[in-house]
Amino acid sequence: MRHWASTMTRVHRHASSAVCTPWRLAKFSLLTCLIFFYRLKRTTVIPDVRRLFVVTSCTNPSDRGFATNHNPNHQSSQRAQELYATFESIRTCHGEDAYIVSLDNSLLDESTEREISSLTEEYISLASNRAILMSRTSVNKAVPWLAKIILFLMSTKNLPQTLDFVVGRYRLYQGIPQPSDCGAFYVYHASNHAASTRYVMYHKLSRIHLVSMFFYTLLICYVFNASAEKVVLTWPFCPLRRLHINGLEGLVNGIDYIKE
Repeated sequence: MRHWASTMTRVHRHASSAVCTPWRLAKFSLLTCLIFFYRLKRTTVIPDVRRLFVVTSCTNPSDRGFATNHNPNHQSSQRAQELYATFESIRTCHGEDAYIVSLDNSLLDESTEREISSLTEEYISLASNRAILMSRTSVNKAVPWLAKIILFLMSTKNLPQTLDFVVGRYRLYQGIPQPSDCGAFYVYHASNHAASTRYVMYHKLSRIHLVSMFFYTLLICYVFNASAEKVVLTWPFCPLRRLHINGLEGLVNGIDYIKE
């Protein structure tokens, strides 16, 4: 109980608007119902592979008039090219050990979908999922990111020991070897006390454990409008392990170059 109380204290400290209004709580409850009611009907069965790379993206954020677009100047054509580079970099760094799944929550044209399918083992479009559509109305961009990861985990069987979650549009310049310890592995930025969620590796964590932690993060981000990069540092009952580098580089919103 003491651990949970200290966790919630840290969450409030890192929330940008730590006020739990009935309206926000009601919207989170509705989103949770939609996630369970509109869970993916198609079950993804992962073959026996060493590494599963799940690449999340919103390549065409202007496809819906009601959806939040955090950078209208970052065109979908540029985003698509950056996404292709993400897939190619994973293949370059990890070769046949990598099984790549693409999760995109925007409407894409046929040529873009064909290209994504040719560069990955699985392409899953979440553009019309009711839970995803609601999540995209949030001003917090972590909300749709978390929702699509939860939907994927709930509908996937035979997950390998190592799961690598990569945000599309960033490239791997170096592969990170599989760890021996269990836990969540991430780069920590001391300057703003935040974890990088552009690339996080999970090793020897059960699907139930992962879904629970992502739901916890979704709750805090949605209700308190908190930063996911800070909330993951408060994950209860999960070993958090820091990486010196995660081997990732790219442009944030197509503008600022980062290398982690």
